[in-house]
Amino acid sequence: MYIREDYETVVSTLCLCDVKEYIKAKEGKVVFPRKYYGRPLDEVLDSIGGFKILSERGGYTHVFVVGSRALVKMATRPATLAQRAAT
Repeated sequence: MYIREDYETVVSTLCLCDVKEYIKAKEGKVVFPRKYYGRPLDEVLDSIGGFKILSERGGYTHVFVVGSRALVKMATRPATLAQRAAT
């Protein structure tokens, strides 16, 4: 399962204990961690269990592999100031 989310939202909502694995890729190839270096991102993501939150920042794709508790945390996070102002 993949979820696309803003990078700042992800890092401000999750804590390190929520993240089972972090993957960084550029142009579809993994650059971090070393054990996946150079492999296609899609191939690596298909081989990993858990929920994946994808974010784009600085020309990189950041993938946070999390458990179901972290998804609940993302879904129930407080509304941002912009969202509050719009209501």
